[in-house]
Amino acid sequence: MHKYIIKRVSMMIPILLGVVLVSFFIVYSIPGDGVQMRLEHSATVAAFMVRPNAAELIEEYRQALIVELGLDKPLLTRLWNHYLSLAQPYLGIPRAFYGFFWTTLKLALISFLVTVVIGIPLGVISAYKHAKIFDKVTFYISLLFASVPSFVMANILMQYTFFSYNRIIPQHVVLRPNDSPLRWVIAIIAVSLCSIALIMFNTRSGMLESLGQNYILTARAKGAKPISIIWKHAFRNAMISIITIAGVHFAGLLNFVIFAETVARIPGITRLLMPAIHARDTHTIQSMLLLIGITVAIVNLIIDIAYAFIDPRIRSQYK
Repeated sequence: MHKYIIKRVSMMIPILLGVVLVSFFIVYSIPGDGVQMRLEHSATVAAFMVRPNAAELIEEYRQALIVELGLDKPLLTRLWNHYLSLAQPYLGIPRAFYGFFWTTLKLALISFLVTVVIGIPLGVISAYKHAKIFDKVTFYISLLFASVPSFVMANILMQYTFFSYNRIIPQHVVLRPNDSPLRWVIAIIAVSLCSIALIMFNTRSGMLESLGQNYILTARAKGAKPISIIWKHAFRNAMISIITIAGVHFAGLLNFVIFAETVARIPGITRLLMPAIHARDTHTIQSMLLLIGITVAIVNLIIDIAYAFIDPRIRSQYK
């Protein structure tokens, strides 16, 4: 078992290096001049404008920015320096970034937990009651929520459910995100409603496939109780596909969370990422993409380890 875990952990290194490589070229392929955008919003440039030699001062400042950002070096040299920065403390990422990323990750983890706790049991029950009223009702309701993007759901909850109808908080009152648990509730509900439907669909399909196998017919013929057939036989064999879908969905859940936290005004990575994209701040964009890549890689590692615990055939390969 430990050999399997060591192999999977070692595979993370080239994956993360590949993430750094791809994100580097994506960031530098974004159209626009980051230096010019900084000049347009710089207070220093505004102070230069009142001087008679403003053009020379602005050009000197521009060249200083190019050197500061490392844009005077060849592209491959910048890539190599970026790899070297990973050896620095905190992977060369400012510590303040981790606070914003932890807020987003915490929102994603809570939403994922709610999704799994509700979506998987609903999928199991829906498969067991296939073609019955419960199955049809949950199917169409889930289809409705799966069709609504998370940012639209969050906007609906913000504008109508909590503010306009119930009047829990008047619309003219401005709350700081850290002081308003209601904003977290809105974001979690918005993300979870969209995610529960997807997890339920995949759990339902996996359970229907398992319930149609011959060993289920054998268990029923032997007089096994329905709850034992569902959880001990069908669900256990469907867990591989369910865990796979849940892990893949967590990566997509980060996209849902980014939209939802923007609408709910929660201070997550969008507070840094959106202004950085508009300003072509390559360092900030690469830092956020690296943190997201590390998170997804860790989730994939957890899924691979879970496979070994669930499927004895995987464990037997590394004895």
